[in-house]
Amino acid sequence: MDECYTSITYFLIFSFHVILLYLPNFIIAVPILRLDDSVYTTFDNMIITLTDSILNTNSEIIESIQVIVSNSVTSEKVTLHETDTNTGIFQKDIRLTPDPSRYVGDIQVRRDDSIIVSYNVDAENLITETALIKYHEAVVSFDSTSYKFTYTSKI
Repeated sequence: MDECYTSITYFLIFSFHVILLYLPNFIIAVPILRLDDSVYTTFDNMIITLTDSILNTNSEIIESIQVIVSNSVTSEKVTLHETDTNTGIFQKDIRLTPDPSRYVGDIQVRRDDSIIVSYNVDAENLITETALIKYHEAVVSFDSTSYKFTYTSKI
């Protein structure tokens, strides 16, 4: 009976070591694509962040990847750079503009449009993030609901 327990114990210890040895190869991190906001104006900056540890192939250099930024006006490849060596976090701060002829290098957008950032994980998988393009609307409020002619209001 002791031999049976000993054999089972050795088998379990061996199996545990095999699992620990090969488990990291089966753990695949899912890439995460994020924008710093969900609504932008036509003159805002937009920060695109892609977190993907698999793209961090060389821990000693800052690597780069490409995403597609598109809307009803344009579709452009944008290069994101790793935030530091060995992070797997890729970022780019891009400016939005209604007129790219006046603001060269900015991404053209239109009011009431949406902007879509896409990243091809592989040949079969695409992840996207979408944001709206709006103008900021001003809101005014007063310190009282009614005033006498001689009163001063505070906005």
